Amino acid sequence: LQEFLTHFQGNFHFITYNGDRFDLPYLTDKKSQCQCIKALPWQSSLDLYKLLKPYKKMLNFSHMKQRDLENFLGFNRKYDVSGKECVTIYQRFLRENQPEQAEILLNHNRQDLLGLLKILSMLTYTLPSAGDFQIEDLSTDQQSFKAVLRLPHKLPKSFSWEDELFHLQGDKEMLAFKTPLSQGRLKKFYPNYSDYFYLPGEDMAVHKSLATYIDRSKKKKATARTCYTWFDCNLNFLNDIPTVKDWLTDYFRLAVSCQ
Repeated sequence: LQEFLTHFQGNFHFITYNGDRFDLPYLTDKKSQCQCIKALPWQSSLDLYKLLKPYKKMLNFSHMKQRDLENFLGFNRKYDVSGKECVTIYQRFLRENQPEQAEILLNHNRQDLLGLLKILSMLTYTLPSAGDFQIEDLSTDQQSFKAVLRLPHKLPKSFSWEDELFHLQGDKEMLAFKTPLSQGRLKKFYPNYSDYFYLPGEDMAVHKSLATYIDRSKKKKATARTCYTWFDCNLNFLNDIPTVKDWLTDYFRLAVSCQ
């Protein structure tokens, strides 16, 4: 542990994949066993697993293991073994001290790090829900609202995501967004759905302070998908680019949180 800590000087941040659940607790536990280690030096960590997990459905992943993301990006490990096999090989290495066993372990760690660098590029998928995009074009027809958006970085791989709320397609640094219109109106979602009730008859949500006066049979607790009101998608809205951008950002955040 002391040898490991000699590599870190000053303030720095860990970048990991699932490190908040495994790597950092593991190091913290080992540090507690060593009285000579007074403190661990990192200020914070960037856990790519936690940041990318909300986009599992958008990118059509059945699992979110590091190798699943590596395969998605076209990164193929060379001559590698599984993490479970590494445990057995390491135990054998402690007994036999064979160089080829050490090389297998070092190669596995090397592939982990190379894969981690590749996965960093996937943070581009999180930019829309952070509001990090520019609006290139807006349009409407009788059925839908459409937007063309530009990201500051290229996506590592194109994708298409569709559900009842919207359709989103991404390629390179461009996004194409489409959502249904209802009588020329769009949905405006409220962030704290636990504070609202949904009125099926009115197809809208109201704050619980107002819902107190509404019959129980005509209301139900709102969910993230039903906590909305309606507004007119008119020229005033379309010409107000900052407002449109805020609305789109909220929409992307909602879509991610609902997965």
